[in-house]
Amino acid sequence: MLSRNTKRFALSVLEGLGTPVALGIAMRLKYGEHDDLANLRIRPSDYLDTEPYLFGADYAAVNLLRKHPGLDTSVDRAEAARRGFFESERDCYRTNERLSPLLFDSRHYGQRVHEFLVCVRKWMRRLLGSMPPPSAGDGRFGPGSTLGNVGKLTTIPDKMTRAVDLTSGATGFLHLWHQTNWHQAALDQRRFDLNVVPGNRFTTVAKDATKDRGIAVEPSLNLFYQLGFGRAMKGSGCLGRFYDLGSMQEKHVQVARAASKSGLAETIDLKSASDTMSYNLVKLVTPPHWFANLDALRSPKTLVEGRWHRLEKFSSMGNGYTFELETCLFLSIACSAMEMGGMTPSPGVNVYVYGDDIIVPMGVSKLLLPALAFLGFTTNPRKTFLTGVFRESCGGDYFNGYRVTPYYMKSDVDQCPTEAIKAANALYSLCAGDGAPWSAYNLHRSWFLLLDLLPYSLKGLRGPRDLGDAVVHDSQDRWTVKIVDGVRYVRGIVPMPGQSVGWKHFHASVQLATALYGSVDDHPQGWSPGVTPRVNDDEPLGYRVKWLAYS
Repeated sequence: MLSRNTKRFALSVLEGLGTPVALGIAMRLKYGEHDDLANLRIRPSDYLDTEPYLFGADYAAVNLLRKHPGLDTSVDRAEAARRGFFESERDCYRTNERLSPLLFDSRHYGQRVHEFLVCVRKWMRRLLGSMPPPSAGDGRFGPGSTLGNVGKLTTIPDKMTRAVDLTSGATGFLHLWHQTNWHQAALDQRRFDLNVVPGNRFTTVAKDATKDRGIAVEPSLNLFYQLGFGRAMKGSGCLGRFYDLGSMQEKHVQVARAASKSGLAETIDLKSASDTMSYNLVKLVTPPHWFANLDALRSPKTLVEGRWHRLEKFSSMGNGYTFELETCLFLSIACSAMEMGGMTPSPGVNVYVYGDDIIVPMGVSKLLLPALAFLGFTTNPRKTFLTGVFRESCGGDYFNGYRVTPYYMKSDVDQCPTEAIKAANALYSLCAGDGAPWSAYNLHRSWFLLLDLLPYSLKGLRGPRDLGDAVVHDSQDRWTVKIVDGVRYVRGIVPMPGQSVGWKHFHASVQLATALYGSVDDHPQGWSPGVTPRVNDDEPLGYRVKWLAYS
Protein backbone atom coordinates (compact mmCIF):
# COMPACT_ATOMS: atom_id res chain seq x y z
CA MET A 1 0.00 0.00 0.00
CA LEU A 2 1.00 3.62 -0.45
CA SER A 3 2.53 5.08 2.69
CA ARG A 4 0.85 8.08 4.31
CA ASN A 5 3.65 10.46 3.28
CA THR A 6 3.69 9.10 -0.27
CA LYS A 7 -0.04 9.68 -0.67
CA ARG A 8 0.31 13.15 0.84
CA PHE A 9 3.16 13.97 -1.55
CA ALA A 10 1.27 12.62 -4.58
CA LEU A 11 -1.83 14.67 -3.72
CA SER A 12 0.37 17.74 -3.29
CA VAL A 13 1.88 17.25 -6.76
CA LEU A 14 -1.49 16.67 -8.41
CA GLU A 15 -3.07 19.69 -6.71
CA GLY A 16 -0.02 21.79 -7.59
CA LEU A 17 -0.26 20.83 -11.27
CA GLY A 18 -3.84 22.03 -11.02
CA THR A 19 -5.19 20.95 -14.41
CA PRO A 20 -8.60 19.25 -14.70
CA VAL A 21 -6.85 15.95 -15.52
CA ALA A 22 -4.54 16.23 -12.50
CA LEU A 23 -7.37 17.16 -10.14
CA GLY A 24 -9.44 14.27 -11.45
CA ILE A 25 -6.56 11.92 -10.67
CA ALA A 26 -6.28 13.45 -7.19
CA MET A 27 -9.94 12.64 -6.56
CA ARG A 28 -9.41 9.06 -7.72
CA LEU A 29 -6.46 8.76 -5.36
CA LYS A 30 -8.41 10.13 -2.42
CA TYR A 31 -11.24 7.66 -2.95
CA GLY A 32 -9.04 4.65 -3.69
CA GLU A 33 -9.92 4.18 -7.37
CA HIS A 34 -6.54 2.63 -8.09
CA ASP A 35 -7.56 0.68 -11.20
CA ASP A 36 -8.37 3.97 -12.93
CA LEU A 37 -5.03 5.43 -11.81
CA ALA A 38 -3.16 2.50 -13.35
CA ASN A 39 -4.99 2.51 -16.69
CA LEU A 40 -5.59 6.22 -17.39
CA ARG A 41 -3.76 7.62 -20.44
CA ILE A 42 -3.75 10.85 -22.45
CA ARG A 43 -3.07 11.47 -26.15
CA PRO A 44 -0.61 14.16 -27.30
CA SER A 45 -2.81 14.76 -30.36
CA ASP A 46 -5.51 16.19 -28.07
CA TYR A 47 -3.29 19.19 -27.23
CA LEU A 48 -2.37 22.25 -29.23
CA ASP A 49 1.22 22.60 -30.40
CA THR A 50 1.51 25.71 -28.23
CA GLU A 51 0.52 23.89 -25.03
CA PRO A 52 3.69 22.06 -23.92
CA TYR A 53 3.22 22.97 -20.26
CA LEU A 54 -0.42 21.90 -20.21
CA PHE A 55 0.45 18.59 -21.84
CA GLY A 56 3.49 18.21 -19.57
CA ALA A 57 1.35 18.74 -16.46
CA ASP A 58 -1.26 16.19 -17.55
CA TYR A 59 1.42 13.76 -18.69
CA ALA A 60 3.17 14.05 -15.31
CA ALA A 61 -0.12 13.54 -13.47
CA VAL A 62 -1.15 10.46 -15.44
CA ASN A 63 2.23 8.75 -15.00
CA LEU A 64 3.04 9.78 -11.43
CA LEU A 65 1.76 6.63 -9.72
CA ARG A 66 1.33 4.28 -12.67
CA LYS A 67 4.43 2.21 -11.78
CA HIS A 68 4.12 2.31 -8.02
CA PRO A 69 3.78 -1.21 -6.56
CA GLY A 70 1.62 0.16 -3.75
CA LEU A 71 -1.40 0.77 -5.98
CA ASP A 72 -4.11 -1.59 -4.80
CA THR A 73 -5.43 -2.69 -8.18
CA SER A 74 -7.67 -5.67 -8.90
CA VAL A 75 -5.06 -7.13 -11.27
CA ASP A 76 -2.89 -10.12 -10.38
CA ARG A 77 0.30 -8.71 -11.89
CA ALA A 78 2.28 -11.92 -11.82
CA GLU A 79 -0.60 -13.79 -13.48
CA ALA A 80 -0.83 -11.05 -16.14
CA ALA A 81 2.86 -11.61 -16.89
CA ARG A 82 2.31 -15.36 -17.19
CA ARG A 83 -0.60 -14.81 -19.56
CA GLY A 84 1.63 -12.50 -21.57
CA PHE A 85 4.25 -15.25 -21.81
CA PHE A 86 1.81 -17.74 -23.33
CA GLU A 87 0.25 -15.11 -25.62
CA SER A 88 3.69 -14.28 -26.97
CA GLU A 89 4.40 -17.97 -27.48
CA ARG A 90 1.18 -18.33 -29.48
CA ASP A 91 2.20 -15.34 -31.60
CA CYS A 92 5.63 -16.85 -32.18
CA TYR A 93 4.06 -20.17 -33.16
CA ARG A 94 1.96 -18.43 -35.82
CA THR A 95 5.02 -16.54 -37.06
CA ASN A 96 7.09 -19.71 -37.22
CA GLU A 97 4.35 -21.39 -39.25
CA ARG A 98 4.12 -18.40 -41.59
CA LEU A 99 7.87 -18.14 -42.11
CA SER A 100 8.55 -21.87 -42.32
CA PRO A 101 8.04 -22.09 -46.14
CA LEU A 102 10.63 -19.31 -46.61
CA LEU A 103 13.34 -21.52 -45.12
CA PHE A 104 13.07 -23.69 -48.22
CA ASP A 105 11.75 -21.27 -50.85
CA SER A 106 12.43 -17.57 -50.30
CA ARG A 107 10.03 -16.70 -53.15
CA HIS A 108 7.10 -18.50 -51.53
CA TYR A 109 5.30 -15.20 -50.85
CA GLY A 110 6.39 -13.47 -54.04
CA GLN A 111 9.30 -11.48 -55.42
CA ARG A 112 8.77 -8.42 -53.21
CA VAL A 113 9.05 -10.43 -49.99
CA HIS A 114 12.07 -12.27 -51.41
CA GLU A 115 13.87 -9.00 -52.17
CA PHE A 116 13.10 -7.64 -48.72
CA LEU A 117 14.45 -10.73 -46.94
CA VAL A 118 17.57 -10.72 -49.09
CA CYS A 119 18.11 -7.13 -47.99
CA VAL A 120 17.58 -8.00 -44.31
CA ARG A 121 20.13 -10.85 -44.59
CA LYS A 122 22.60 -8.50 -46.24
CA TRP A 123 22.28 -6.00 -43.40
CA MET A 124 22.54 -8.73 -40.76
CA ARG A 125 25.81 -9.91 -42.35
CA ARG A 126 27.06 -6.33 -42.50
CA LEU A 127 26.15 -5.55 -38.89
CA LEU A 128 27.39 -8.82 -37.37
CA GLY A 129 30.48 -9.18 -39.53
CA SER A 130 32.63 -12.27 -39.55
CA MET A 131 32.57 -14.03 -36.21
CA PRO A 132 35.98 -14.98 -34.79
CA PRO A 133 36.28 -18.58 -33.55
CA PRO A 134 35.00 -18.83 -29.95
CA SER A 135 37.76 -19.02 -27.37
CA ALA A 136 37.93 -19.79 -23.69
CA GLY A 137 38.20 -16.12 -22.83
CA ASP A 138 35.01 -15.10 -24.63
CA GLY A 139 32.69 -15.78 -21.71
CA ARG A 140 31.95 -13.44 -18.84
CA PHE A 141 29.83 -13.22 -15.71
CA GLY A 142 26.87 -10.92 -15.19
CA PRO A 143 25.60 -9.42 -11.94
CA GLY A 144 22.23 -11.18 -11.92
CA SER A 145 20.78 -14.55 -11.05
CA THR A 146 21.29 -17.84 -12.84
CA LEU A 147 19.27 -21.02 -12.67
CA GLY A 148 21.23 -22.18 -9.61
CA ASN A 149 22.29 -18.86 -8.08
CA VAL A 150 19.48 -16.73 -6.70
CA GLY A 151 18.95 -14.09 -4.03
CA LYS A 152 22.19 -12.79 -2.56
CA LEU A 153 24.27 -15.69 -3.85
CA THR A 154 24.84 -14.16 -7.28
CA THR A 155 28.37 -12.84 -6.93
CA ILE A 156 31.15 -14.18 -9.13
CA PRO A 157 32.70 -16.40 -6.42
CA ASP A 158 29.27 -17.75 -5.49
CA LYS A 159 28.70 -18.78 -9.11
CA MET A 160 32.04 -20.56 -9.25
CA THR A 161 31.39 -22.36 -5.97
CA ARG A 162 28.14 -23.98 -7.03
CA ALA A 163 27.53 -26.76 -9.58
CA VAL A 164 27.44 -25.68 -13.23
CA ASP A 165 24.08 -25.71 -15.05
CA LEU A 166 23.87 -25.99 -18.83
CA THR A 167 21.53 -27.16 -21.57
CA SER A 168 22.36 -30.11 -23.81
CA GLY A 169 22.98 -27.71 -26.70
CA ALA A 170 25.64 -25.88 -24.70
CA THR A 171 27.68 -29.04 -24.12
CA GLY A 172 29.54 -28.13 -27.31
CA PHE A 173 31.13 -25.28 -25.33
CA LEU A 174 32.52 -27.53 -22.61
CA HIS A 175 35.85 -27.86 -24.41
CA LEU A 176 36.20 -24.08 -24.10
CA TRP A 177 35.02 -24.07 -20.49
CA HIS A 178 37.62 -26.70 -19.63
CA GLN A 179 40.28 -24.11 -20.48
CA THR A 180 38.89 -21.47 -18.08
CA ASN A 181 39.87 -20.56 -14.54
CA TRP A 182 36.26 -21.27 -13.59
CA HIS A 183 36.79 -24.92 -14.52
CA GLN A 184 40.11 -25.00 -12.68
CA ALA A 185 38.40 -23.63 -9.58
CA ALA A 186 35.76 -26.37 -9.84
CA LEU A 187 38.49 -29.04 -10.06
CA ASP A 188 40.41 -27.63 -7.11
CA GLN A 189 37.24 -27.63 -5.00
CA ARG A 190 36.48 -31.21 -6.06
CA ARG A 191 33.03 -29.95 -7.11
CA PHE A 192 33.04 -30.92 -10.74
CA ASP A 193 29.25 -31.16 -10.99
CA LEU A 194 27.57 -30.55 -14.33
CA ASN A 195 23.78 -30.38 -14.33
CA VAL A 196 22.30 -30.72 -17.81
CA VAL A 197 18.90 -28.99 -17.67
CA PRO A 198 16.12 -28.63 -20.28
CA GLY A 199 16.24 -24.82 -20.32
CA ASN A 200 15.64 -21.68 -18.29
CA ARG A 201 13.12 -20.70 -15.60
CA PHE A 202 10.34 -18.13 -16.00
CA THR A 203 10.04 -15.45 -13.34
CA THR A 204 8.70 -11.92 -13.07
CA VAL A 205 9.97 -8.53 -11.98
CA ALA A 206 8.01 -5.35 -11.28
CA LYS A 207 6.95 -3.31 -14.33
CA ASP A 208 3.90 -1.20 -13.53
CA ALA A 209 0.59 -1.38 -11.68
CA THR A 210 -1.12 -3.41 -14.42
CA LYS A 211 1.36 -6.26 -14.94
CA ASP A 212 4.79 -7.55 -14.04
CA ARG A 213 7.51 -8.09 -16.60
CA GLY A 214 8.27 -11.68 -17.50
CA ILE A 215 11.94 -12.65 -17.77
CA ALA A 216 13.88 -15.92 -17.90
CA VAL A 217 16.69 -17.04 -15.61
CA GLU A 218 19.32 -18.86 -17.66
CA PRO A 219 21.62 -21.78 -16.79
CA SER A 220 25.01 -20.54 -15.59
CA LEU A 221 27.26 -21.86 -18.38
CA ASN A 222 24.79 -20.81 -21.08
CA LEU A 223 24.64 -17.31 -19.67
CA PHE A 224 28.42 -17.12 -19.35
CA TYR A 225 28.87 -17.58 -23.10
CA GLN A 226 25.66 -15.76 -24.05
CA LEU A 227 27.13 -12.63 -22.48
CA GLY A 228 30.33 -13.24 -24.39
CA PHE A 229 28.50 -13.37 -27.71
CA GLY A 230 26.48 -10.29 -26.75
CA ARG A 231 29.73 -8.42 -26.16
CA ALA A 232 31.06 -9.67 -29.50
CA MET A 233 27.95 -8.39 -31.31
CA LYS A 234 28.43 -4.85 -30.08
CA GLY A 235 32.20 -4.93 -30.51
CA SER A 236 34.31 -3.02 -33.00
CA GLY A 237 34.14 -5.84 -35.54
CA CYS A 238 30.35 -5.94 -35.59
CA LEU A 239 27.70 -3.40 -34.61
CA GLY A 240 30.36 -1.17 -33.04
CA ARG A 241 31.65 -0.28 -36.53
CA PHE A 242 28.47 1.72 -37.09
CA TYR A 243 27.71 3.14 -33.66
CA ASP A 244 28.44 2.72 -29.98
CA LEU A 245 25.52 1.12 -28.15
CA GLY A 246 26.80 2.65 -24.94
CA SER A 247 26.07 6.17 -26.20
CA MET A 248 23.09 5.33 -28.40
CA GLN A 249 20.51 5.81 -25.64
CA GLU A 250 21.49 9.47 -25.24
CA LYS A 251 21.58 9.85 -29.03
CA HIS A 252 18.00 8.57 -29.24
CA VAL A 253 16.90 11.20 -26.73
CA GLN A 254 18.54 13.97 -28.76
CA VAL A 255 17.00 12.77 -32.01
CA ALA A 256 13.56 12.44 -30.39
CA ARG A 257 13.78 16.02 -29.18
CA ALA A 258 14.71 17.35 -32.62
CA ALA A 259 11.99 15.27 -34.28
CA SER A 260 9.33 16.65 -31.94
CA LYS A 261 10.01 20.09 -33.44
CA SER A 262 10.80 19.21 -37.05
CA GLY A 263 8.55 16.20 -37.52
CA LEU A 264 11.23 14.69 -39.79
CA ALA A 265 11.59 11.42 -37.89
CA GLU A 266 9.24 8.75 -36.58
CA THR A 267 9.69 6.92 -33.26
CA ILE A 268 8.44 3.33 -33.15
CA ASP A 269 8.10 1.02 -30.18
CA LEU A 270 7.09 -2.65 -30.20
CA LYS A 271 5.09 -4.73 -27.74
CA SER A 272 7.02 -7.58 -26.12
CA ALA A 273 9.67 -7.34 -28.83
CA SER A 274 12.11 -9.92 -27.45
CA ASP A 275 9.29 -12.34 -26.57
CA THR A 276 7.97 -12.23 -30.16
CA MET A 277 11.35 -12.70 -31.86
CA SER A 278 10.48 -16.09 -33.33
CA TYR A 279 12.91 -18.95 -33.89
CA ASN A 280 12.34 -19.18 -37.65
CA LEU A 281 12.84 -15.45 -38.15
CA VAL A 282 16.29 -15.52 -36.54
CA LYS A 283 17.17 -18.66 -38.50
CA LEU A 284 15.95 -17.06 -41.73
CA VAL A 285 18.05 -13.88 -41.60
CA THR A 286 21.08 -14.59 -39.36
CA PRO A 287 24.38 -15.67 -40.95
CA PRO A 288 24.76 -19.46 -40.51
CA HIS A 289 28.00 -19.33 -38.48
CA TRP A 290 26.42 -16.87 -36.04
CA PHE A 291 23.13 -18.74 -35.88
CA ALA A 292 24.76 -22.08 -35.07
CA ASN A 293 26.46 -20.69 -31.96
CA LEU A 294 23.50 -18.58 -30.79
CA ASP A 295 21.18 -21.53 -31.28
CA ALA A 296 23.45 -23.83 -29.28
CA LEU A 297 23.43 -21.43 -26.33
CA ARG A 298 19.73 -20.57 -26.26
CA SER A 299 17.38 -22.34 -23.88
CA PRO A 300 14.95 -24.47 -25.91
CA LYS A 301 12.48 -24.79 -23.02
CA THR A 302 11.19 -22.69 -20.15
CA LEU A 303 10.00 -23.90 -16.75
CA VAL A 304 6.68 -22.22 -15.90
CA GLU A 305 4.80 -23.20 -12.74
CA GLY A 306 6.50 -26.58 -12.55
CA ARG A 307 6.02 -27.55 -16.22
CA TRP A 308 8.51 -27.37 -19.10
CA HIS A 309 7.30 -25.60 -22.25
CA ARG A 310 9.10 -25.82 -25.60
CA LEU A 311 9.85 -22.29 -26.76
CA GLU A 312 8.65 -20.83 -30.03
CA LYS A 313 10.63 -17.63 -29.42
CA PHE A 314 14.35 -17.58 -30.06
CA SER A 315 15.41 -15.92 -26.83
CA SER A 316 13.87 -13.88 -24.05
CA MET A 317 14.94 -11.09 -21.74
CA GLY A 318 17.43 -12.70 -19.38
CA ASN A 319 19.40 -14.26 -22.22
CA GLY A 320 22.83 -12.61 -22.36
CA TYR A 321 22.71 -11.70 -26.06
CA THR A 322 19.00 -10.90 -26.58
CA PHE A 323 19.40 -7.12 -26.45
CA GLU A 324 22.25 -7.02 -28.96
CA LEU A 325 20.56 -9.54 -31.26
CA GLU A 326 17.27 -7.64 -31.36
CA THR A 327 19.16 -4.40 -31.96
CA CYS A 328 20.88 -5.93 -34.99
CA LEU A 329 17.63 -7.50 -36.19
CA PHE A 330 15.49 -4.37 -35.97
CA LEU A 331 18.24 -2.20 -37.42
CA SER A 332 18.50 -4.60 -40.36
CA ILE A 333 14.74 -4.53 -40.88
CA ALA A 334 14.61 -0.72 -40.66
CA CYS A 335 17.52 -0.27 -43.08
CA SER A 336 15.92 -2.73 -45.51
CA ALA A 337 12.61 -0.86 -45.39
CA MET A 338 14.47 2.36 -46.22
CA GLU A 339 16.28 0.73 -49.14
CA MET A 340 13.06 -0.76 -50.49
CA GLY A 341 11.59 2.73 -50.34
CA GLY A 342 14.43 4.21 -52.36
CA MET A 343 16.34 5.78 -49.46
CA THR A 344 19.96 5.29 -48.40
CA PRO A 345 20.16 4.11 -44.77
CA SER A 346 23.07 5.16 -42.60
CA PRO A 347 22.99 3.67 -39.08
CA GLY A 348 23.60 6.33 -36.47
CA VAL A 349 22.96 9.12 -38.99
CA ASN A 350 19.41 8.74 -40.30
CA VAL A 351 18.27 5.50 -38.67
CA TYR A 352 18.68 4.57 -35.00
CA VAL A 353 17.84 1.41 -33.09
CA TYR A 354 18.38 0.65 -29.42
CA GLY A 355 16.79 -2.65 -28.48
CA ASP A 356 13.21 -2.28 -29.67
CA ASP A 357 13.29 1.54 -29.80
CA ILE A 358 13.39 2.49 -33.48
CA ILE A 359 13.80 5.93 -35.09
CA VAL A 360 13.50 6.27 -38.85
CA PRO A 361 13.00 9.17 -41.29
CA MET A 362 9.48 10.40 -41.90
CA GLY A 363 7.49 8.15 -44.23
CA VAL A 364 9.54 4.98 -43.70
CA SER A 365 6.85 3.56 -41.40
CA LYS A 366 4.59 2.98 -44.40
CA LEU A 367 6.89 0.11 -45.39
CA LEU A 368 8.40 -0.68 -42.02
CA LEU A 369 5.24 -1.31 -40.00
CA PRO A 370 3.75 -3.87 -42.45
CA ALA A 371 7.15 -5.58 -42.65
CA LEU A 372 7.37 -5.83 -38.87
CA ALA A 373 3.83 -7.20 -38.72
CA PHE A 374 4.63 -9.86 -41.32
CA LEU A 375 7.69 -10.89 -39.33
CA GLY A 376 5.60 -11.31 -36.19
CA PHE A 377 5.97 -8.03 -34.30
CA THR A 378 3.20 -5.82 -32.93
CA THR A 379 3.55 -2.06 -32.81
CA ASN A 380 2.78 -0.42 -29.47
CA PRO A 381 0.39 2.42 -30.45
CA ARG A 382 0.77 4.16 -27.09
CA LYS A 383 4.51 4.61 -27.60
CA THR A 384 4.73 4.92 -31.40
CA PHE A 385 4.59 8.45 -32.83
CA LEU A 386 4.60 9.07 -36.55
CA THR A 387 3.03 12.54 -36.74
CA GLY A 388 2.41 15.50 -34.46
CA VAL A 389 4.75 17.28 -32.07
CA PHE A 390 5.36 14.52 -29.54
CA ARG A 391 8.20 12.00 -29.71
CA GLU A 392 9.38 9.46 -27.15
CA SER A 393 12.43 7.19 -27.23
CA CYS A 394 14.72 5.64 -24.63
CA GLY A 395 13.11 7.48 -21.75
CA GLY A 396 13.20 10.92 -23.40
CA ASP A 397 9.76 12.49 -23.88
CA TYR A 398 9.45 15.73 -25.88
CA PHE A 399 6.53 17.92 -26.90
CA ASN A 400 7.43 20.44 -29.61
CA GLY A 401 11.02 20.48 -28.37
CA TYR A 402 10.16 20.80 -24.67
CA ARG A 403 11.19 18.04 -22.31
CA VAL A 404 8.10 16.55 -20.65
CA THR A 405 9.58 13.31 -19.31
CA PRO A 406 7.40 12.43 -16.30
CA TYR A 407 8.48 11.19 -12.90
CA TYR A 408 7.45 7.60 -12.22
CA MET A 409 7.18 6.93 -8.49
CA LYS A 410 8.37 3.36 -7.96
CA SER A 411 8.70 3.37 -4.18
CA ASP A 412 7.57 5.33 -1.15
CA VAL A 413 9.23 8.71 -0.67
CA ASP A 414 9.72 8.04 3.04
CA GLN A 415 11.31 4.63 2.50
CA CYS A 416 14.76 6.17 2.96
CA PRO A 417 16.36 9.62 2.49
CA THR A 418 17.66 8.78 -0.97
CA GLU A 419 14.10 8.18 -2.22
CA ALA A 420 13.04 11.63 -1.05
CA ILE A 421 16.07 13.17 -2.77
CA LYS A 422 15.32 11.24 -5.95
CA ALA A 423 11.73 12.52 -5.99
CA ALA A 424 12.82 16.11 -5.24
CA ASN A 425 15.28 16.01 -8.14
CA ALA A 426 12.61 14.63 -10.46
CA LEU A 427 10.36 17.59 -9.62
CA TYR A 428 13.25 20.00 -10.10
CA SER A 429 14.01 18.47 -13.49
CA LEU A 430 10.37 18.68 -14.53
CA CYS A 431 10.10 22.32 -13.54
CA ALA A 432 13.54 23.54 -14.60
CA GLY A 433 14.05 21.43 -17.74
CA ASP A 434 14.62 23.25 -21.03
CA GLY A 435 14.53 26.62 -19.34
CA ALA A 436 11.01 26.18 -18.01
CA PRO A 437 10.44 28.46 -14.96
CA TRP A 438 9.34 27.06 -11.63
CA SER A 439 6.11 28.96 -12.17
CA ALA A 440 5.26 26.68 -15.13
CA TYR A 441 4.20 24.06 -12.58
CA ASN A 442 3.16 25.05 -9.08
CA LEU A 443 5.23 22.44 -7.26
CA HIS A 444 7.11 24.47 -4.66
CA ARG A 445 5.01 23.00 -1.86
CA SER A 446 5.65 19.44 -3.03
CA TRP A 447 9.39 20.04 -3.27
CA PHE A 448 9.62 21.45 0.27
CA LEU A 449 7.42 18.62 1.55
CA LEU A 450 10.08 16.18 0.37
CA LEU A 451 12.86 18.18 2.01
CA ASP A 452 10.90 18.04 5.27
CA LEU A 453 11.20 14.24 5.14
CA LEU A 454 15.01 14.48 5.20
CA PRO A 455 16.98 14.46 8.46
CA TYR A 456 18.26 17.90 9.38
CA SER A 457 21.86 16.91 8.53
CA LEU A 458 20.85 16.13 4.93
CA LYS A 459 18.70 19.15 4.09
CA GLY A 460 21.72 21.22 3.08
CA LEU A 461 23.14 18.70 0.60
CA ARG A 462 22.46 20.91 -2.43
CA GLY A 463 24.46 20.48 -5.61
CA PRO A 464 24.56 20.19 -9.42
CA ARG A 465 22.62 17.77 -11.61
CA ASP A 466 25.88 16.19 -12.74
CA LEU A 467 26.16 14.46 -9.35
CA GLY A 468 22.82 12.72 -9.83
CA ASP A 469 20.81 11.83 -6.75
CA ALA A 470 23.80 12.15 -4.44
CA VAL A 471 22.68 15.75 -3.89
CA VAL A 472 19.48 17.78 -3.94
CA HIS A 473 19.56 19.71 -7.20
CA ASP A 474 19.42 23.45 -6.63
CA SER A 475 20.90 26.74 -7.80
CA GLN A 476 24.67 27.12 -7.37
CA ASP A 477 24.45 29.73 -4.62
CA ARG A 478 22.97 27.05 -2.32
CA TRP A 479 25.63 24.38 -2.81
CA THR A 480 27.87 23.34 0.07
CA VAL A 481 31.34 23.59 -1.47
CA LYS A 482 34.99 23.39 -0.49
CA ILE A 483 38.11 23.70 -2.66
CA VAL A 484 41.17 21.54 -2.03
CA ASP A 485 44.24 21.74 -4.30
CA GLY A 486 42.21 23.44 -6.99
CA VAL A 487 39.49 20.78 -6.97
CA ARG A 488 35.96 21.78 -6.02
CA TYR A 489 34.11 19.33 -3.75
CA VAL A 490 30.38 19.23 -3.02
CA ARG A 491 28.83 17.49 -0.01
CA GLY A 492 26.60 14.61 -1.02
CA ILE A 493 25.10 11.32 0.10
CA VAL A 494 26.44 7.96 -1.05
CA PRO A 495 25.23 4.42 -0.30
CA MET A 496 27.12 2.46 2.29
CA PRO A 497 28.61 -0.84 1.15
CA GLY A 498 27.03 -3.88 2.68
CA GLN A 499 28.85 -6.24 4.96
CA SER A 500 31.20 -8.25 2.81
CA VAL A 501 31.84 -11.97 2.99
CA GLY A 502 35.55 -12.51 3.61
CA TRP A 503 37.70 -14.19 0.98
CA LYS A 504 38.64 -16.86 3.54
CA HIS A 505 35.25 -18.46 2.87
CA PHE A 506 36.21 -19.15 -0.75
CA HIS A 507 38.82 -21.51 -2.16
CA ALA A 508 42.08 -19.94 -3.33
CA SER A 509 41.31 -20.92 -6.95
CA VAL A 510 37.96 -19.14 -6.71
CA GLN A 511 39.69 -16.01 -5.41
CA LEU A 512 42.18 -16.08 -8.31
CA ALA A 513 39.45 -16.66 -10.91
CA THR A 514 37.35 -13.84 -9.44
CA ALA A 515 40.26 -11.45 -9.78
CA LEU A 516 40.84 -12.52 -13.39
CA TYR A 517 37.18 -12.27 -14.42
CA GLY A 518 36.73 -8.95 -12.64
CA SER A 519 35.05 -8.70 -9.27
CA VAL A 520 32.03 -6.41 -9.01
CA ASP A 521 33.56 -4.80 -5.90
CA ASP A 522 35.71 -1.69 -6.11
CA HIS A 523 37.89 -0.58 -3.24
CA PRO A 524 39.71 2.77 -2.94
CA GLN A 525 42.98 0.99 -2.16
CA GLY A 526 42.61 -1.33 -5.14
CA TRP A 527 41.79 -4.38 -3.01
CA SER A 528 38.67 -5.74 -1.37
CA PRO A 529 38.43 -7.48 2.01
CA GLY A 530 35.72 -9.72 0.58
CA VAL A 531 32.75 -9.90 -1.73
CA THR A 532 29.57 -7.95 -1.07
CA PRO A 533 26.32 -9.86 -1.68
CA ARG A 534 24.00 -8.26 -4.20
CA VAL A 535 20.83 -6.72 -2.77
CA ASN A 536 17.67 -5.39 -4.35
CA ASP A 537 17.30 -1.68 -5.01
CA ASP A 538 14.36 -1.54 -2.59
CA GLU A 539 16.55 -2.81 0.28
CA PRO A 540 18.92 0.09 1.01
CA LEU A 541 21.85 -0.82 3.21
CA GLY A 542 22.36 2.70 4.54
CA TYR A 543 24.12 5.87 3.50
CA ARG A 544 26.82 8.29 4.52
CA VAL A 545 27.68 11.90 3.75
CA LYS A 546 31.01 12.67 2.08
CA TRP A 547 32.70 15.28 -0.08
CA LEU A 548 32.33 14.50 -3.78
CA ALA A 549 34.78 15.83 -6.37
CA TYR A 550 32.93 17.92 -8.93
CA SER A 551 35.31 20.16 -10.85
